[in-house]
Amino acid sequence: MPGIRVQLPPPGKPNPNKPKGLIVRIANPEGAQKYGTMILHDEIVNINQMFTEFIHAPEEIKNMVIIQSERDVIHEQIINVMDIAKQAAIMRVPPPFTVSLPESATKHDFPRKKFNLFVSADGRISFDDLEMITLDHMEMYLSAKEAQITTLIIKADRFAKHGRVIDVMERAKRRFSKTEGQEIALMVAEESYGP
Repeated sequence: MPGIRVQLPPPGKPNPNKPKGLIVRIANPEGAQKYGTMILHDEIVNINQMFTEFIHAPEEIKNMVIIQSERDVIHEQIINVMDIAKQAAIMRVPPPFTVSLPESATKHDFPRKKFNLFVSADGRISFDDLEMITLDHMEMYLSAKEAQITTLIIKADRFAKHGRVIDVMERAKRRFSKTEGQEIALMVAEESYGP
């Protein structure tokens, strides 16, 4: 790697089957920089060069983008890389047929299954409108609500530190003891929350 050292957040469980894909490394921003330096194929790249590299990547590694980021990289930069991957048709696997979903004539009241976990730009955490004091409090709260949650949607501010978002995701995964029927999603839509 050309003179840039990327210190990654601690990993989750190791995966014995290492996936093949495009690996993007992002270093912490330095000085007054907003974004960290990005490295693809051991070369420093900007977002436009990354898009070109994604487009021209060999098909056998075009199924996945692996983003390795230091903890202080802002969440927005990670999402920008994900957007470029989507635009370059990386990880897009459409079905080989058309799917038309049915319309429902009746409305049903189902118990709430989706819950939101917010991460602010300064790293504060809120479970819907209830602010969590620490990550430990968040874990305890999720543990108490575990039976009610089917989907936990993590909505991180675009300026949230990547390391903080990873901490929240890892703690949330630990609290979901059921592997079937539960999922954690990371919301990337451009919406604003709060006053």
